[in-house]
Amino acid sequence: MYLELEPVSYGPGRSFASIVFEGRKFVCPYHRHPEFELVAIDASSGRLVSGDYTGTFQAGDVFFLGENLPHIFQNQIG
Repeated sequence: MYLELEPVSYGPGRSFASIVFEGRKFVCPYHRHPEFELVAIDASSGRLVSGDYTGTFQAGDVFFLGENLPHIFQNQIG
């Protein structure tokens, strides 16, 4: 897996960014960024690799990821 540096855009006068993915499947490459990340899973499931942790995620899960922590969310097919 190739680790990407993901740029996060804030906009003028903002201290955080918000991104919403619609649907049960989303694209998330293996990446890191200098910002903290709060992820709330509403309607998806699959596998999470974050640092040295490998586990699953499902609807209702919430994750708080640290700065520069390599991670990837991989959707479950089917």
